[in-house]
Amino acid sequence: MDEYSEQYRTIRKKIEETWPQWKIDFCNSNILISAHAKKLERKDAKHMPNQFIEIERKFLLDSFPTDLPLKEEFQVYQAYLSINPEVRIRRNEKDGKDTAYYLAIKSSGEMIRKEVEIPISKDHFYALAEMVSQPFITKDFRIYLLPNDLLLECSHVDKGRDTEFMYAEVEFPNVQAAEAFELLPNFMADVTSDSSYKMKNFWKRTRG
Repeated sequence: MDEYSEQYRTIRKKIEETWPQWKIDFCNSNILISAHAKKLERKDAKHMPNQFIEIERKFLLDSFPTDLPLKEEFQVYQAYLSINPEVRIRRNEKDGKDTAYYLAIKSSGEMIRKEVEIPISKDHFYALAEMVSQPFITKDFRIYLLPNDLLLECSHVDKGRDTEFMYAEVEFPNVQAAEAFELLPNFMADVTSDSSYKMKNFWKRTRG
């Protein structure tokens, strides 16, 4: 009750002087329910994650893992419509058939970035792809299961070309989990903060 204003106290006093007890009890119940609901609402809003914030670390690989459960694998073809801001299109392919198309916009940053990824239709993808004159980046893409419901996304980029390399990414629910994550045996280096390994810069360096 200490949170109520003096104005409320005045109104309540007048009510208590004129209302029967059952009305006062009913009023109190409604006030308590409303206050509790608002408290829960504030709590939920405070702890609700921003769905567009990506917390991710990147590592160089020397090979695909052999000791982790494989969740799925497919081919990825991606290209950049813009570097700044970063605007990317991406096509997933499995067994020679297209399975998904995406348009993504990303902010600048290192471990923490804003990303908006939108599924798009086949027609929209190929209309955008016609605007790209350079060859798409190719990826042999595999996703592995990690403890604590984490996923390890591994990419073999431009396989068979002189630009090829391998890297892995892990996305985390919060900064604490990201900072506590320990490197796996086949990780060669943590390149999260190395801008040269951002795919938009790889695109600019190899396709620009």
